[in-house]
Amino acid sequence: MAILQDLTQVKTATVTQQAPKPKATVTVDAAQLATMQAQIEALTAALHDAKAPKALSFKVSEKGAISVYGLNARFPVTLYAEQWERVLERANDLLAFCQSTATNAKTGAAIARRGATG
Repeated sequence: MAILQDLTQVKTATVTQQAPKPKATVTVDAAQLATMQAQIEALTAALHDAKAPKALSFKVSEKGAISVYGLNARFPVTLYAEQWERVLERANDLLAFCQSTATNAKTGAAIARRGATG
């Protein structure tokens, strides 16, 4: 029991002897500030370019399906040739449907914003 009390006193003494860490202050001259602002602008531009819509590209999968890349960020849209033909035959209907439901349908940007905030 005496050893336990001695350890408690040592821990207490060690904790109370630590001095508080001083707050760090950084001084930046005008040239450094201009360099940092230029870096921020370059990174902001790179981020904007990364978020810009990509050109569509097409690829045939190992199983013979046709994939369209660039519609969304991660995954291609993949259908077999017959399925693409059926969709393209009804392209005008699809466009009309998109336009008629524009107030109810979500856009990709709205979905991305919702995913980023929630």
